[in-house]
Amino acid sequence: MLFEMLTGKMPLQAETHSFGGWYKVHHFQQPRSFDSVRPQLKLPKALENLVMSCLAKKPEERPQTVGDVLKALEPLDQRFSKGLQLGERIGSTLTKVPIVAEPKQQTPLSDTEIERMIRLQSWPKNKPTAEIVFAHPFRSGSQKLATLWVMLKKEDIQKRLVCKRYNQFLFLMSPHPMLLWITVLYTRDAGPKWLPCYLDMKTPPGQEMAKLLGESGRYRILLFALEDSRPQPCSHAIAVSIDASQCQLLQQWVTTSQSLISVASANMSKDLLKTEFDKLKPQILKKLE
Repeated sequence: MLFEMLTGKMPLQAETHSFGGWYKVHHFQQPRSFDSVRPQLKLPKALENLVMSCLAKKPEERPQTVGDVLKALEPLDQRFSKGLQLGERIGSTLTKVPIVAEPKQQTPLSDTEIERMIRLQSWPKNKPTAEIVFAHPFRSGSQKLATLWVMLKKEDIQKRLVCKRYNQFLFLMSPHPMLLWITVLYTRDAGPKWLPCYLDMKTPPGQEMAKLLGESGRYRILLFALEDSRPQPCSHAIAVSIDASQCQLLQQWVTTSQSLISVASANMSKDLLKTEFDKLKPQILKKLE
């Protein structure tokens, strides 16, 4: 039994599992050595000698009493007792450490589930009831999504439920790092609905949103009707994708903005970007028409 505990193998191995096969092994076959069954096992030779003496064929060659076994183990006890005591102390300490279960990996939500959760959102109480646009990271469990919250008249929403969607990003490094997130909802009959949103790239919220946009390559527009009574529910959600080249730029701008220094107010950069935006509008319309 001791041989099997140390090596994981039986000391004797019969050719067949018949009575005759095991009788022959027990009476005439010598036990296998530790090296022959487990070469990588490094145990003291004195311990192997003790085990082999316990397996001797002749009774008089085996230890006669438990005292004989303990006496043979004394040199090993003196050699390894300090390590054993240390192991016992470590084991005792570990038993006092509470076991914390690893958090379960959450399965990413499907688009249908995301859509359902988004439609449950209401217009924030701290935002005015007006035709405004603002960015907001939508959190669902461990997931974060880039979303653009927009309040429009019901008529404008209905006209653009089926529409062309366009987006473009402009980044200004100076005087204050600022990102202009341009979204356009366009139909030939209703024309364009411009949804500009400014992200201050020297603030954590601005950097977080730009990072989400760059990494995910998509966002959702949550539409709220101006005429609905508070709390206004999300009436519709529109999914928008971002071109891969724009995603790459967004990630670069997030990194760049961290080392940039603001030398003027954020509003100055907003005014400069708005001027550039007005110049771009005719070019964007040509792409959509």
